[in-house]
Amino acid sequence: MRLSMPGKPARSAFLRFCFSQGLLILFVVMCLAGAFIGKAHARQGFAAIAVDARTGKVLYARNADAPRIPASVTKVMTLYILFGEIRRGRYGLGSRLMISRHAAAQQPSKLGLPAGRTISVDDAIRVVVTKSANDIAVAIAENIAGSESAFARRMTRTARAIGMTRTIFRNASGLPRPANVTTARDLATLALRLQRDYPRLYKRYFGLRYARYGRRVFRNHNRLLGRVRGMDGLKTGYTRAAGYNLAASALRNGKRIVAVVLGGRTGRARNAFMARLIEQMFRTKPLRRGTRIAALAGMPPGLSRQMARRISAPRATVAAKKPPAARPRKRPAQIAALEKARRERNKAVPVPAARPAAIARKTARPPAPEPAPKPRARPVEEIRLAEQPRAQKPVETAQDKAKQPANVSPTPAQGVTFASVRPSPAPARQDAHDAPGKAEDKPEISAKTKGLYASLAVRPAKELEVVSDASHEEAGALHTADVKPARETVIAKTDGTLTADALSLPARRAPGVRLTVTAKHENALPLKDAEKQKGQARNAAIASYLKTWNIQLGAFPAREGAKKRLDKVRRDFRPYVRGKAAFTMVFQKGSATYYRARFAGFSRATARRACRVLKRKGVACFALAPKNS
Repeated sequence: MRLSMPGKPARSAFLRFCFSQGLLILFVVMCLAGAFIGKAHARQGFAAIAVDARTGKVLYARNADAPRIPASVTKVMTLYILFGEIRRGRYGLGSRLMISRHAAAQQPSKLGLPAGRTISVDDAIRVVVTKSANDIAVAIAENIAGSESAFARRMTRTARAIGMTRTIFRNASGLPRPANVTTARDLATLALRLQRDYPRLYKRYFGLRYARYGRRVFRNHNRLLGRVRGMDGLKTGYTRAAGYNLAASALRNGKRIVAVVLGGRTGRARNAFMARLIEQMFRTKPLRRGTRIAALAGMPPGLSRQMARRISAPRATVAAKKPPAARPRKRPAQIAALEKARRERNKAVPVPAARPAAIARKTARPPAPEPAPKPRARPVEEIRLAEQPRAQKPVETAQDKAKQPANVSPTPAQGVTFASVRPSPAPARQDAHDAPGKAEDKPEISAKTKGLYASLAVRPAKELEVVSDASHEEAGALHTADVKPARETVIAKTDGTLTADALSLPARRAPGVRLTVTAKHENALPLKDAEKQKGQARNAAIASYLKTWNIQLGAFPAREGAKKRLDKVRRDFRPYVRGKAAFTMVFQKGSATYYRARFAGFSRATARRACRVLKRKGVACFALAPKNS
């Protein structure tokens, strides 16, 4: 017989009711917690500051030193470091930045370039300022420091150096993973230093309302540009954790205000508060006019006064060396004592006695006259003599025959003959303002020299064409050299065979005149042709370099910057560039000229390995495939 249990259905219904109520309560708790967490992450707190840019005085502050997340305002520090690289010559506005896979994988907002593409520095700055492209900010960091983490450490060091005492940067874009930490005061200091250190670049880029890249046009996220009178920069930012941020600068009648707002609830509320704050500061606060920009926003916490003075001092004052300590002036008694001691020392030194024979010769010999000052030598001048017909013989006079040596037989001149003549030094140097072509400017040829011309069967021309064959440096060296009688050497070259009579030509000419006769080379290349051949050889060498894998170290506005980068890499990374050809390539960007620094001769693997090592050490580098065409 089975017994029934009347209480079992009631117990199971009660358990089901309790379970359903528990699930309901758990769901409500989770919803409340999610709403609380979402609210906490949506806005961490409001902070604002306004500073007189001329003096650094704080005009308004609210939670100015509380830690906050800057979001995309972080890119102001990224561009600050890039501007420093441009000033040092390591990058130009036409330099190319490589987009890596890490940069291309960044979250929006971004430009969307694929990995392997490049973008110029000028376009990169414009896109970062207006569109706030995260991928381009990361590309800037990787090209400068090799990796984004290394660049973030440099950003933090730079922040400490300029007085941002409570700022830590973790990335170059301001994305929330991982989060950067700063304060409103530190961001105001950064805005001041950007305008103080790079005023031209700030004026060129941070006031842009629109930017164009290719066929796309981007509008600046700062909607107050053009709406608030005098506003000329800086940058906006937004993440869910940071809220709506804005750093701005405005100039009116020589007065400038820098203001920062962090943690706004909406973009419209943030813009309205910033506009009211700027209007109120210009209307109610006593501001200073001028062009000076302060270095610090008030007195940041944790910064010593000595460090604050050093940061605020002009750059030239900081870099200047301490002047040497002035020596105490010697009193007249000390000077007299030193002079007396010097005379006593001179008396104590024994003077060797002269021998009687030497004394007798000295007394018997009359005093020699003072030697005349040695004249300075003039530069070698090339004199082109008149061309003599081959079939004719020179007309010799009796005077020329008498001066001609007996052991030399006249030979007919063949072709055009040149002679290099070093004239005797003139008693006075010609003034620079004397007009060329006068009679005194032409070298005089003595009778002995004419005899030499006659021995070579060459008649001097009536009008001599003087062509200098020495450069300015050689001419200066010859002017300062002493004139010495050179050995009488004459070398004669003609189109025919050199005869023994010509070789036995004696040295009969005016003192101080050196005669060298050579034949004109028919195959001598003009200067333009030589330069043309030199350029062709260089182009051929560069073409051969481009047929191998290259690594490019950047583009520079000056050739010296490219050469310095090549020398530094060759010195610091010798195992990776040993045996590789270093060269520069010139290219035009509008009206500007830039120089690319490259090494050639790599394989694909060695080029990529070298670039990985260089980027790891903070040197910009990317590999380029060979061009076979």
